[in-house]
Amino acid sequence: MTVHLLSKPPILRHVHQEPIAAIPETLNQPSIREIEQLPYLSAVITEGLRLATSQRQTRIGPHEVMTFKESASGKHSPVGMAVPLIHLSPGVFTDPYTYDPKRFIENPSLKRYVMTFSLGSRQCLGMQLAYTELYLLLSEIWRRFGGEEEDKGPEGWWQLWETDRSDADMARDKFVPYPKKKSKGIRIVVRK
Repeated sequence: MTVHLLSKPPILRHVHQEPIAAIPETLNQPSIREIEQLPYLSAVITEGLRLATSQRQTRIGPHEVMTFKESASGKHSPVGMAVPLIHLSPGVFTDPYTYDPKRFIENPSLKRYVMTFSLGSRQCLGMQLAYTELYLLLSEIWRRFGGEEEDKGPEGWWQLWETDRSDADMARDKFVPYPKKKSKGIRIVVRK
């Protein structure tokens, strides 16, 4: 999420200013309930998770034949798909490779297609903990830091260093997305 935010200053400016406006006292730790009410931060997290998920979902239809287009499986046959087939589908998400949190503000029903933590009875047990950590971490980082010298936070600003979008984009799938092989990782410089 950080690479996308630092690469798009208008989006970062919005996610930097929203928590400051809602929770102006940076020395006090806001409650998770206060942070979860921030609509733009929620959209930033949802969009970041949409682009950062690659696991496979496998299901078995114990009592029915599952069909997809013209193909059918027999009863008890495992059927699987990779999450990016939905997360990166232009039929579901307009311009799916673009980091655009506004899509979830303009159309909240899109959240039902985000399968980062799976869905239904196989949903991740740690999902709420993961969301809590993301809300707390991102709100604290972007309340304190900005992304450009002219939009710096009270503790400075962050800048990508020898890093671009290709260092964050999925090039390989190893249950979690991996970047291109020659990537040196995501590197950030903190400036005062």
